[in-house]
Amino acid sequence: MRKRVLTLFLALAMCFGLAVPAFAADEPPTSGTCGENLTWALKNGILTINGSGTMMEIGAINPPPWYESVDSITSIQIGNGVTSIGENAFEGCYEVTSVTIPNSVTNIGGYAFCGCGMTSVTIPNNVTSIGPGAFSNCTGLTSVTIPNNVAGIDGKTFLGCTGLTNITIGKGVTIIGQYALGNCTGLTSVTIPGSVTDIGGGAFSGCTRLTSVTIGDGVTHIWEGAFFDCTGLTNVTIPSNVTEIGEEAFEGCDNLTIHGKAGSYAERYAKENNIPFVAIGSSDPTPAPAFTDTPAWCAKEAQWAVEQGITNGAGGATTFAPTLECTHDQILTFLWRAEGKPAAAKAPVTAASYYQDAIDWAYEKGFIDNSFQPSAPCTRAQAVWYIWKALGEPNASKAAAFTDVDAGADYAAAVSWAVEKGVTKGYGGEDTFAPDRVCGRGEIVCFLHRAYT
Repeated sequence: MRKRVLTLFLALAMCFGLAVPAFAADEPPTSGTCGENLTWALKNGILTINGSGTMMEIGAINPPPWYESVDSITSIQIGNGVTSIGENAFEGCYEVTSVTIPNSVTNIGGYAFCGCGMTSVTIPNNVTSIGPGAFSNCTGLTSVTIPNNVAGIDGKTFLGCTGLTNITIGKGVTIIGQYALGNCTGLTSVTIPGSVTDIGGGAFSGCTRLTSVTIGDGVTHIWEGAFFDCTGLTNVTIPSNVTEIGEEAFEGCDNLTIHGKAGSYAERYAKENNIPFVAIGSSDPTPAPAFTDTPAWCAKEAQWAVEQGITNGAGGATTFAPTLECTHDQILTFLWRAEGKPAAAKAPVTAASYYQDAIDWAYEKGFIDNSFQPSAPCTRAQAVWYIWKALGEPNASKAAAFTDVDAGADYAAAVSWAVEKGVTKGYGGEDTFAPDRVCGRGEIVCFLHRAYT
């Protein structure tokens, strides 16, 4: 009815020469609600979301309320209290250069940031699930860390992230989904942790610059086309636990040589597909050297550390030197090796060449800064703090009760986690931790063994 009245008014106005008023087009909204207890506002290109709880269901039928303004959004700031980011929430926000995700978020929906233009994103440690395609086609994204609490990298999560050069996969991830990192043409190396059992179809397909892949011993299935057209891949070691490799898993890797245990499925697959195979020994692992100076409390742990390539003996083939003071550069090198020797940019902190790669990694992860002293001895508090940081700052259910650990100390949360995890206990008494006591090599490998097994 309103349209009829308006049309009639305009017609009469034209007939009688009346002045026709100008009607302004409706402006897109700049604020509103986006969940039962969530509000949003857009100002000067900054989209802020505040409140508590989950975001509204978003999809093709029900687009996000800021849909008409996606081209003007340059920054997304999600307030603490938001627990879930909806599917497709920010898809197509191509002009976005920065994203803030708070620690309260536990779920990131499918295609939530698809196509966004940010170069980096910090996924909080409390996130447990990331939906398919969540960061797909974020071509400017260069580095990402998957927290340890995430159980799987879903299909197409980082598909088409052509600028991605570094990804750290958390030790809770068990599955890498289909095309999870497909066409990440900037990726040169990847370490798949031992927690992963399945590498999905096409997971790394089209990663043409990928030259180094470390496959954890937990992997049992490598599905169809997992490394299809990874033309730069020349050597890959396939664990003896692998019982199935899909068709065209390594199709297009024309210069590839497969390494594996003699008699393993890897050898059978290589022969069936005319891929050169190099046996790396029998099915029995090579035993670590028998140290003559490791007491019972650290003997097993020292053997484990050597078998895992985390450290070697000291002073001779049969000596480990368990009481020798461990320096900061040494423990960071142990941790770097335990994490799979991830690559990192050169840090403005110099250490001996033997440790420099580990120091670069520690600096990039924020463990150290320019005041770092590599040869200083490492204390108990510093050791558990480093390990806690490397594992993604996991939460403890309660604070540890030690009289010599101040609740406000920067290492207090790490101590609480270490005690709850069984990494270490008090020292010198049930109610004392001895945070300033310097650690020996034996104590450090015990910490690492309990944290990583």
